[in-house]
Amino acid sequence: MSGRIIYILSILIFSVMFSSCATILNGKYQKVPVVTSVVGARVFLNDQLTDTTPCEIQVRRSYKISQEIRVEKKGYKTETVVLKKKLNENTLLGIPYFFIPVAIDAGTGAIIRYQKPDTIQLVSIKKTH
Repeated sequence: MSGRIIYILSILIFSVMFSSCATILNGKYQKVPVVTSVVGARVFLNDQLTDTTPCEIQVRRSYKISQEIRVEKKGYKTETVVLKKKLNENTLLGIPYFFIPVAIDAGTGAIIRYQKPDTIQLVSIKKTH
């Protein structure tokens, strides 16, 4: 009987320790670097001004909502990048625990990780006379 109790307690302890692994290890937010070919471009995340390049912006993880970065600089064409999502590998640690941790990670958005965007190339707008 005591062996069975120890076994059940061990499973419960490990379940608590490793539940929602991606949420615990990576959190609901991710820092994303934004670099442009021209320094000093204004950076907008989902139409909200956040910083100027080069910078790192704080982005809430969400598997439902697309996160869009727009960069603007006077004399240059405005560029927009939608952040690409990939599965956060830490989520896989929750699969042995009956998928409950995976559901929690999905709810917090930690189930995904954003890929680092390439350098955003700003193209000069040439004035015609």
